Amino acid sequence: MLVWVTWGTAIVFLIIAAFGEESMDLLFALSAAAFIAAIAATAWMIVWLARQGDTGSNKYGPDPRTILCS
Repeated sequence: MLVWVTWGTAIVFLIIAAFGEESMDLLFALSAAAFIAAIAATAWMIVWLARQGDTGSNKYGPDPRTILCS
């Protein structure tokens, strides 16, 4: 959710800054900061989701990645 909010905010700020009639330097700077935050949040989310979990059993049962020999 955080990633979508930051990307949406960045896009809205950029559209307002691009089509604004007055000097929109501050809004353009906010747009750039929002894009940087969105890229950082996306990278953090990819790393967090691709990370390997704990090894061994836990309270939910045995590790599903272990190979069971019969």
